[in-house]
Amino acid sequence: ETLFRHTLTVTRGNYVAWSGKASDGGDYEVFLYNVATGTTKRLTTNTGDDKGVRLSDRYAVWWCSGAAGNSIWAYDLVNGGSPFKISSDAFSNSDPQVSGSRVVWTGTQGSGTSALSEIFYWDGGFQTNGSPTAPVLLSSPSLTSSLPQIDGANVVSVNSVFVIFQD
Repeated sequence: ETLFRHTLTVTRGNYVAWSGKASDGGDYEVFLYNVATGTTKRLTTNTGDDKGVRLSDRYAVWWCSGAAGNSIWAYDLVNGGSPFKISSDAFSNSDPQVSGSRVVWTGTQGSGTSALSEIFYWDGGFQTNGSPTAPVLLSSPSLTSSLPQIDGANVVSVNSVFVIFQD
């Protein structure tokens, strides 16, 4: 049996989630423990580091660092199934936050002093073919923004960029 060292642990309702790294090396993976059933499910089995897991009453979300850059992933706590990617590969994505079915994160293009960070939003929706709807750019392309927070319909990020969605 492989033992996993864990990083940040989060809880919400009947769920506990964390990123764990195998004691024999390897990368970080995401795990979900259901308190009601007493079962643990490994949500990821890839070659990238899966970190920064967050929970709402609907989704577990995290970011995965891989060869093609960082991407944001989600797992549906209500319907189960497989994890799915909600971010665009055009950005290096990180710092996801979730409230209900809404998810926000930072997407960065470039590096060093020319790097530009933006805030993206996914409404938790799906297309008729079952794919997640496309994320929406919230922040102004002329002002770098990062570390978003979300509570219901309200989103705030660094650099005094405030966005309020009407339900």
